[in-house]
Amino acid sequence: MKCKRRLLFFLATFFLTLLINGQSGKPNVIFIMADDMGYGDVACYNSESKIPTPNMNQLAREGMMFTDAHAASSVCSPSRYSFITGKYAWRSDLKREVLWSTFDDPLIDKSEVTIADMFQSMQYKTAVIGKWHLGIHFLQNKGFGYAQAKKWHESGVKGTKDVNFINPSYGGPNDLGFDYSFILGGGNNMEPFAFIENRFTLGLPTVWREKGEPTVKGTSASEVHEGWMVEGWDDTKIGSSFTEKSLDFIEKMRRQINHFFYIFQQRRRTDPALRPIS
Repeated sequence: MKCKRRLLFFLATFFLTLLINGQSGKPNVIFIMADDMGYGDVACYNSESKIPTPNMNQLAREGMMFTDAHAASSVCSPSRYSFITGKYAWRSDLKREVLWSTFDDPLIDKSEVTIADMFQSMQYKTAVIGKWHLGIHFLQNKGFGYAQAKKWHESGVKGTKDVNFINPSYGGPNDLGFDYSFILGGGNNMEPFAFIENRFTLGLPTVWREKGEPTVKGTSASEVHEGWMVEGWDDTKIGSSFTEKSLDFIEKMRRQINHFFYIFQQRRRTDPALRPIS
């Protein structure tokens, strides 16, 4: 999970040129956060980049380019915390590295004012789609306690088995100012292996996935932790699912003539599960 000198916090806020309501003049706002991407990977910032980025290049030509930006942290969870709250990452309870499970206690308390709350106060519809990685509370199967996350990385084992996926979750995006969310609770190598739409998983995770177990033949799962998984889960379709949901949300906002603020947090592009073994 460590990104080692790569910018996790990649692209600054930019405004869409299309205004849904010409009279109000309020722009729609999309914020893109990409894991494991350095600013030099994009051709508009580095003419010698080996990675084709035609769509990002077009955004740069037709919009704004920022040349003085600074990440709050070099890794996942603290960077997300800082962007959503506007606070230094070390003000959260997480003092090192990242969270290692969806079931960790939420780093952001419901009492805090988030950037989504601010946009809601200006009558924007708000959404987050992609990798959340800030902790979510799910109930246990018995009693009223929350599912207990493993203590740390634990070499990918000690997954959380006592989880109630039927009842709604708490402490996630819908409690922090987001009208809509379609997320992975943690990284794409972390439990549970299921999309969470608003407060519920899409399908019930009933399959126990072992550490290092691939979902597609010929791909690596060297960094996959054990944990609950929905039937038919496919690691290679995570990114395209996020993209489809993003387009659906934007089209819905266009039809409803709503201004929107939307965070797109794509999954880690360097994940071994997305590449063939070779």
